[in-house]
This record gives sequence, structure tokens and C-alpha cells, in this order.
Amino acid sequence: MNPPISRLKFVVCAVTVCAILGTEYQISADGKHHVIKGRLLVAYALGRYRVNEGQTFVPPADPKAPGAMPTVRPTRPDELPVMIVDGDGELFVPPPPPLEPIQFISPGTGTPPGAP
Repeated sequence: MNPPISRLKFVVCAVTVCAILGTEYQISADGKHHVIKGRLLVAYALGRYRVNEGQTFVPPADPKAPGAMPTVRPTRPDELPVMIVDGDGELFVPPPPPLEPIQFISPGTGTPPGAP
């Protein structure tokens, strides 16, 4: 069963339109749609494509080539987004990984400050 149209949000891109409901996603400048949580319904040319959690919609490299069709495939680990927009349109930036501790060394003694 499809949700009521009033509950959907839409994102319009150069060659696609996405219907979004409770979804975390990223749309790349090259037209790829990555779904982190939830699902998207992508309208492209003459077809609609359901993109589920953990999948990526990839438009054809040359849409004008004969038989050019988009694909929906699993998202590769190197494609996971840095920034995420959730289904409410809120931007979420994951925190950076923890930094290694920094140890200060005195240029005069070659030891940490306060060391014997």
C-alpha cells in the first residue's frame, strides 16, 4: 500500500524526481541516489525505480545512448555519504572519527612537559 501523497516529500533533480518518506538519503551531483535508511521511488525518463535501504540508483553515463538504462545496485562501502539528509529535510553530519592523542614534546629537553 502506498502512503498518501500528502505525506510524501519530493526532490527534483536534473533528470529525476524522488518521492521521499521517512528516509535518510544522499543525492550526488552525478545523479546517483544513495539510500541509507528507508526507501525512495525515483522517476527517471519513462520508468519508476524503487531504491531500498542499502541500495544506490545509478543513471546511465550517457542517457542519450541507445538502450541506456539506469541501474539499482547495492551501495558500495566507499560510496557511503559524509552528509545525510533525513526524511524531515534535516541535515545530519556524522561526527568525525576520534583523533589520536597528541603528546607535546619540549624542544629544549626532548621530553613531555613536567616529565623528570
